[in-house]
Amino acid sequence: MVLAESRADPAVRRRSRKQPLTGQGSSESPVVLGEGERWIETSSGVKLWCKVAGEGGRAVVVPCCGNASDLVALEVPGRRVVYYDVRNRGRSTAIEDLSRLGFDEEVADLLAICDELRLDQPGVLGWSYHAGVAARAAMVTPGRLGRLVLAAGIPLRSGVRPAP
Repeated sequence: MVLAESRADPAVRRRSRKQPLTGQGSSESPVVLGEGERWIETSSGVKLWCKVAGEGGRAVVVPCCGNASDLVALEVPGRRVVYYDVRNRGRSTAIEDLSRLGFDEEVADLLAICDELRLDQPGVLGWSYHAGVAARAAMVTPGRLGRLVLAAGIPLRSGVRPAP
């Protein structure tokens, strides 16, 4: 499958730790929501940008970093795709307190998206770091998620080598 060429604003896709994005969590103008887009607020007060595309069947949840437009090839008839920008990325809340970042928070955010949208055993497509988040979410909530597609995943703990 060839994914669509990026149409996302480069400023949304990348930022340094020193320069937060203009978005829901910044001091500048909030993001204007488009069709199918909404904010989902977590129990910790983080606002996550979310977009639901398509209808039918089980949903596929895709954690993103402002690059949902790169993944439009996932949107086919009969499939519901739920994109969300993870905390401190894309259009979601910028986090200044680094203690509010990490796997546990990301897992809680993924499950909050599923709960808010009442998704029953959604599939999750996780790329790189988000493959680890999806795997961890599946481990701590057995039966809660459906299929996982984990691409270019990172080890859950760096420096750990598999047994021979």
